[in-house]
Amino acid sequence: MNILIGGLGDLGRRCARLWSAAGHTVIGLKRRPQIDPGEGWQTLAADMAALQPGQFDQVELALFCASPDQRSESAYQACYFEAAAAFMASVPAAARRLLVSSSAPIEGADGQWVDEDQHCPAERWNGKLLAAAERQLRRSWPALCVLMPSGLYGPGRNWLLRRVLAGETGGGRYTHRIHIDDCARAVVHLSAQTQRAPRYLLTDDAPLPEWQVMAGLAEMLGQTPARRGPVAEGRRLSNRRLHASGFRLHYPDFRRGYRDLLSSAGPVNRQQTTSTLSDAP
Repeated sequence: MNILIGGLGDLGRRCARLWSAAGHTVIGLKRRPQIDPGEGWQTLAADMAALQPGQFDQVELALFCASPDQRSESAYQACYFEAAAAFMASVPAAARRLLVSSSAPIEGADGQWVDEDQHCPAERWNGKLLAAAERQLRRSWPALCVLMPSGLYGPGRNWLLRRVLAGETGGGRYTHRIHIDDCARAVVHLSAQTQRAPRYLLTDDAPLPEWQVMAGLAEMLGQTPARRGPVAEGRRLSNRRLHASGFRLHYPDFRRGYRDLLSSAGPVNRQQTTSTLSDAP
């Protein structure tokens, strides 16, 4: 199968690696391509907002997983409205189309379990823009599948560990996460489904208040965990639809994922190792 990936960040590269290993032909687009010897796919320099309709006429599957240049309304508009629309138009009408968005458009009351069909309007500007972008894209491509990851963590994503090492204890809001490896596997798994839902939340099995996650990490790092924190608030994301597709998480909760991350640091001082690692781009 011929696959086009728009955006070769951490997630895009992991998906490309999985598809290439399965024998598919993969082309990845990014603004400033760097040649990665032996990776097994072709990388092209491209301004995705300037792609032409039908430019990639042999593509059978298109994944848009680019990220905005910065956290601003104008950057989100440029990415999810302009670049995403041009990218989707650059492949044949019959191609399967997937868009990596985020869980930001899904809102709900404190403690409420919510899923992909939640109709509460998003409160934050980024959630509103992502929901509007999906509506616009779906008008042209009704079969578009939108993938909505929660917070990504994994190798090179150490900001939460650094917060724990700095002595922060976290608040009471429910937090959600998915290991980057599980996220890439979920994207590849869902891309192969013949019958796909319009959207999928990609998140693990265990939404928890932030303080509880940080207390668990403090314990893993050999620090004194915080006592019980504030009362939990915010919505809880359900991944039932992802499970119903037949997908199984390698890391169903933060403990399993971070345990692997910390064990991979080896028997050296974990505090020193964690604090000197840089975050993934």
